[in-house]
This record gives sequence, C-alpha cells and structure tokens, in this order.
Amino acid sequence: VLGGTSVMNGMTYMRGSRKDYDDWARMGNVGWSYQDVLPYFMRSEDNAQINDMDYGYHATGGPLTVTQFPYHPPLSRSIIEAGREM
Repeated sequence: VLGGTSVMNGMTYMRGSRKDYDDWARMGNVGWSYQDVLPYFMRSEDNAQINDMDYGYHATGGPLTVTQFPYHPPLSRSIIEAGREM
C-alpha cells in the first residue's frame, strides 16, 4: 500500500464530546471548555454542506474541507433502521 493514513481509515471528521472538553476545563485546563475550543473548530472547518448543518456549530472558509461521503453501504442503512425500531 502506498499512501498516508487515509489508506487505512475512513477519514472521519469528528470532534470530541462537549462533556469531555468541559470536564478538562473543570479539572483546571483553562481555555479547554467546549465553548472555548468551538471557535477554533469553526475557524478550521470549510463545510461543503453548511446548509444541512446546525448553525453556530459549523462554518466555511477554513483550511479543512468537511463533507459527507457520497456512498453509504447497505449495512449502514440497516443499522440506522434497526436503531429507529428500538
């Protein structure tokens, strides 16, 4: 295999949990609450589907292009449907 880590992973863009950031701030890590780091997430993001996103949590214009993968395997649809049936 020739390539970087994108050869081995799904290249998923995911932020940490709000609770984790807030816990770090409560433990004394000043500047690490979710509200503190959210502006940096937003500045870094260039969301190609901004109209489908929650305003106030996503942005455009940053160096990191974020978009949904166009292909969804049949199993992923089955998992979502199973969750709805629960």
